[in-house]
Amino acid sequence: MRLGEEATGFVREGSSVRVLARSGTEVACDLMVAADGVGSAIASQAAGRPTSAPIGLVGLAGRHLDVAAIDRKAPPYLTAGPALAFGPRGVGLFLSRHDPATADVDPGAGPAHIEEPSWIWGLILTRAASERRLPDLVEAAARTRGWAPWARHLMSTTPPDQIGTYRFHASDPTAPTFGWPASNVTALGDAVHAMPPTGGQSAATAIEDAADLLGVVDRVTSGAVTLPVALADYHHVVDRRARPRIRESLGPATWVARTSGPAAGMALTAATNLIHGYRTLTRSTT
Repeated sequence: MRLGEEATGFVREGSSVRVLARSGTEVACDLMVAADGVGSAIASQAAGRPTSAPIGLVGLAGRHLDVAAIDRKAPPYLTAGPALAFGPRGVGLFLSRHDPATADVDPGAGPAHIEEPSWIWGLILTRAASERRLPDLVEAAARTRGWAPWARHLMSTTPPDQIGTYRFHASDPTAPTFGWPASNVTALGDAVHAMPPTGGQSAATAIEDAADLLGVVDRVTSGAVTLPVALADYHHVVDRRARPRIRESLGPATWVARTSGPAAGMALTAATNLIHGYRTLTRSTT
């Protein structure tokens, strides 16, 4: 394992492959796996093109560790699971009360949290709405007119060191996931099938990729099949799994983009007011 090394490319040499690093180091291996996420240099070289592209949305994500304070303010239904909301002017919001399971990390010490409980939030913004400095974005989001006070409080009181921003990328769901023949270079996760987080499936899909790739290695090392044949099967399985998930993940991202215009924003606001009025009426007549 070579920590701190950045792979920048590769050279195929018959049945082996030589990995090129930015430092000038070269490493020969039997199988190269691009697992370097969106914008993978390795997957792009293998495919002969970028494997994903920005979709015009930006994520602003934060983690609030004062769980008890937010619990007192947030609606009870959010304890049942994650929520994804859409508002006017091309803004979406993901919310989740993250309470990790406990594990017996030390049999003598009893159960302990693997990580601290927290409230996770993620703003989904159009590129036009995100052309500002990060602190300004947080303040603007927290003061957006019409948002629930507890949601504005959640965002405005999140420490800056617990906030990050990133662009949404996606692969083309109509094209094959792997644009190159199976040989001795492959990929997994966002390096080959980037999908926006609005589907909640990106990390889980990468884990499934890794499990299937482990099966490839087992079959090859046992002598049951050659590496190109095993990788061809792997590419087929990943393609069949990833493409529908990319489409599904793009759905909510499309809704956010469509609410960015004035007409769509007014329609969404009117629909929200109508639903609120209906609920108020039904509560008063029951």
